[in-house]
Amino acid sequence: MLALVLLLFAGAAPAIDRDAATSALLKGFVADGEPGLAVLVRRNGRTVFERGYGVRELRTRAPIDPRTRFRLASVTKQMTAAAIMTLVRDGRLRYEDTLTQALPGFPAYGSGVTIRHLLTHTSGLPDYEQLMENAEKEKGTIWTPDRQIRDDEVLALLEKETRGLFTPGTSWAYSNSGYVVLGLVAARAAGRPFGDVLRERIFAPLGMTRTLAYEKGKNEVPDRAYGHTKEPPGFRVTDQSSTSATLGDGGVYSCLEDLAKWDEALRTNALLSEAEMAPALTPVRLTDGSPPLWPKGEQGGDNLFPGQPVAYGFGWFLDPWRGRPRAWHHGETMGFRSIVERFPADGLSVVVLANRGDIDLKSLALQIAEAELGRAQGGAAPHEDRIPVGGATLYVRDVGRGQPVLALEYAIRHPERVSHLILMNPGPASVADYRQFRKERLEKLGADLDRLRAVAATDAFKAGDPDAASGALRPSESRLARGRGSADRRTPRHRARSRRRPCAGMRDSSTRGDGRPWAFSACRWSRRRWPGRGRPDAGCGRTRTTRP
Repeated sequence: MLALVLLLFAGAAPAIDRDAATSALLKGFVADGEPGLAVLVRRNGRTVFERGYGVRELRTRAPIDPRTRFRLASVTKQMTAAAIMTLVRDGRLRYEDTLTQALPGFPAYGSGVTIRHLLTHTSGLPDYEQLMENAEKEKGTIWTPDRQIRDDEVLALLEKETRGLFTPGTSWAYSNSGYVVLGLVAARAAGRPFGDVLRERIFAPLGMTRTLAYEKGKNEVPDRAYGHTKEPPGFRVTDQSSTSATLGDGGVYSCLEDLAKWDEALRTNALLSEAEMAPALTPVRLTDGSPPLWPKGEQGGDNLFPGQPVAYGFGWFLDPWRGRPRAWHHGETMGFRSIVERFPADGLSVVVLANRGDIDLKSLALQIAEAELGRAQGGAAPHEDRIPVGGATLYVRDVGRGQPVLALEYAIRHPERVSHLILMNPGPASVADYRQFRKERLEKLGADLDRLRAVAATDAFKAGDPDAASGALRPSESRLARGRGSADRRTPRHRARSRRRPCAGMRDSSTRGDGRPWAFSACRWSRRRWPGRGRPDAGCGRTRTTRP
């Protein structure tokens, strides 16, 4: 037998669904008091989900929130690329400038390396971490988490080499060296330290006031999340490594609030015009015109898919996902993980930042994207397929419970905001159910819901007085609008009362059209926003189901 949950809440209707779906995906990832993550979802220029889970650090146990700043690791590369692109726009650089032109004194093997090669990982520059390892084999330990390698030292290591890994443009290999060098190139072209270049050309114009290139001893990171590694005894702080001080390849710290501004700038071309941005979103081709491949060899580290095709622009991976155009990048460093997934054609962006290294953010971000894109299980009709039912609309909604549910929705206005009266079937919604509703249109149910909406839209409701609004309802219906305290303060008698079945009259007048009744219960009215005064609050969403 179908049962419906009546949700009466303030704010945008999809918020409850998104909370349920995303919370279901994140359930079990982060326990109380553990290092955690922060999640941002944006649709068509609007932030629709923004939440932190877990703590910034184990010492203070300060909670993660949208302003918590995480190390972005390789997500930094898209910002480094953008800085280079603004310098090209302003005529201070050209994509075809060679490394020996951009950095005079670089060895001859850099004469064939262009800035475009550096941006697209086709330069063939040696891996500086391998060069560090080689140097320490000869001289012993040189770099540690306390004595970190700097950008100029990376350049010095590269300048000692006489050749690259391959002829520039003939192959592809992910290169942190290339992006460290790009930071140095940008600094020289602008005549400013690279951190200042990022701030003046990207962060300040976009209002990203909580984003910076971290340089130990020169600046600080307020509201900072510290990196952690999970080990059998528990979590251990692993915030810095010997390579954490390099800037162009991974030195930026940011938060959800600022990354929403970054996403908006990409969406609206606020920083770079569509034409200026086009090279960044065009997959590179090798000199012979062929698409590049990930290097052959073992999988791991920076070689994600050995021997497979790779689509990369300037600081963005560009391979589609399930046929959907996509621009994305992930970051991994000691104690941190990060990912940005953008689906421009769908107006969807997902950002996940973590201060722990044991969560697969690439899979998690795609699961969130899948839920948001409405890839419903079981072949139910799409979310956008709405049909009128009396004064409401009927559609299928994914709430993260394994299968989509049927929903009927009203919009109700009161002075503070638009509220929504939503009836949702907590059981699986089959295609047959949906087609039955679509065919019959349930005018009788629609008329009954019009009556309920009229009650909810009384002056008492608009004034935020649930007790007065309850007086307009029959005894069984009054439970739909009367405020309840939090669950831990209700007595057993109150809990039993909240589960009572609707009266026979209501059940008789509210049927699906096939004689089976709908049953209703209500979410509690929150008193958090207006102490001592019961009014709906957008944070509400705890519901109880009453079955006939």
